Amino acid sequence: MKKLLFLLAVLTAPVWCAAQETEPLILLNPGRETFINFPSQTLPGKTVTFFLPQQATPLTGRYPVVYVLGAIPKNAPLAQAFMDVTPHKALVVGINLTPEEMADAARVVRFFKRELIPYVDTNYPTLADASHRAVAAQGTEGGLLAYALLYQPELFTQALLAEPDPALLNASYLPKNIRLAAWGDRPVLSALQARLENVGLTYGTNFVLREGEPANLFEELPMAYWLAPAQQVALRRVRAAVTPARLALSGGVAHLQATAQLANGRVYDFYPSVLRMSPPYLDYNAPAGTLSVISGAEPATVKISGGAGKTAYRTKIKLKKQ
Repeated sequence: MKKLLFLLAVLTAPVWCAAQETEPLILLNPGRETFINFPSQTLPGKTVTFFLPQQATPLTGRYPVVYVLGAIPKNAPLAQAFMDVTPHKALVVGINLTPEEMADAARVVRFFKRELIPYVDTNYPTLADASHRAVAAQGTEGGLLAYALLYQPELFTQALLAEPDPALLNASYLPKNIRLAAWGDRPVLSALQARLENVGLTYGTNFVLREGEPANLFEELPMAYWLAPAQQVALRRVRAAVTPARLALSGGVAHLQATAQLANGRVYDFYPSVLRMSPPYLDYNAPAGTLSVISGAEPATVKISGGAGKTAYRTKIKLKKQ
């Protein structure tokens, strides 16, 4: 594998002097190559780690690339665990961006566009197109930066957002060819689904959601979703259930749980923003996913429904006096 700049060191080497610390340097380990002081005029001094899809080099085949914002060499065990379980091998690039650097989205986008992506696609056997390039980020700054990168459709069409922040809901537009996966808390995911649908994106085709917080960004990289053919990620059906199935008129709440199944059989969480109810005896709190009895309700079986066509879903709950 060729390198634009190649200076080899081993982990057992002596500590470098101050003058040497500013020199670009590559550290080689099985399954990992770490570029210290990556040559950049936009973000000088960055450490970039290339987690390889196989332990030994040269690499065979060509690979999609996942850029993990904030990943460092110490994440090697997590990256290796991901490589060991995924059937979809990829080159994973970790960049030790700080929250302050990620907040300067325009600068980081220039770094990716002019320096990092050209270096990666020149020096590694990648599938060098936006449909095989993803970014994974966590939290507010990372999520906003991932959004900024998605606004560059020639660079990225895929992203993973872990623990997305409500600040992401301000997006007024996103390209129609993206595949966005978000893992986090129900209130934010519920609002995020409503917002993405409002800007014209479609569940499955453009985004999927999963409740819960992954322990790390490598734990849930959704390679199967990103790399599946378009027809396999179309929304096939939505199912809903209410717990408990009976609710007293005197008070209490029930919880609505909905899931979305894609054409390839994979199941994700679904958060309807509006429900149809007959008779209309319940109030629906979409962020919390709760149903509560309204004043004046009478004993009845309330039919709950939503969606249309093949994705229509139905469930019911019985209201009783006690």
